[in-house]
Amino acid sequence: SPVQRRRRRGGTDDAFVTAAVFVSREAVDQNFCVYCTYQKRPGMSYCGSNVLANVEYDSGVVDEILRQLRITRVVQPDGSVVEQPGEFVELCHLQIVCSKLWKTLPFGLKKVELGHLHEAARTVAGRHFGGFVRNALEVFYNDCVVEAAGSHQTASHGTYSQELIKLGCMRFVSADGTRLAIQEKQTRTGRLPNWIVSQLADMYLLRIESVGGERWYELSHDLLAETVA
Repeated sequence: SPVQRRRRRGGTDDAFVTAAVFVSREAVDQNFCVYCTYQKRPGMSYCGSNVLANVEYDSGVVDEILRQLRITRVVQPDGSVVEQPGEFVELCHLQIVCSKLWKTLPFGLKKVELGHLHEAARTVAGRHFGGFVRNALEVFYNDCVVEAAGSHQTASHGTYSQELIKLGCMRFVSADGTRLAIQEKQTRTGRLPNWIVSQLADMYLLRIESVGGERWYELSHDLLAETVA
């Protein structure tokens, strides 16, 4: 589920509680890192610590990660597309970005600071953390395509190449470069067979919306539209 935003009992419009739960698995030592942050109202800083690995985080680290993942792409009346903050962050995307970040950190680190984000950003084009987040989502997209193309379910239908999957995913991006919802038909959704689409949804590359008894699929994050297109 996404980061949840709910009004406090008896509170005002700006008295919201935002809860983000990050669960990341480090592949080498199998430790799980759980991080919870809370924001009671705009302007308050985040605080918390990794309760299992005893790793602390500067408040600005969480702010920056969530700020990047909240980016949405909105079409303006003149047809231009602007990026602006959205309301939710999907936990799977938080895990993807933080897992990639974790792998760049020095072994035995006890506190993650903003400087570590800047160092991680040096590994990608553009050398800024926004590029690091986009790169993490791009790697996630490619991994999903590879997994779907090579799965047992796909093999049971014969074959379906990575190139065909990527071509089909492009259908989920509109002409203006934003996400496009596609209705599920009897055997296909857009250009892709439903047995491929269901796999991509299970991997959280696609999100399912049910409207009036009909199922619609779209990319799970606005920033994925850049990669898929």
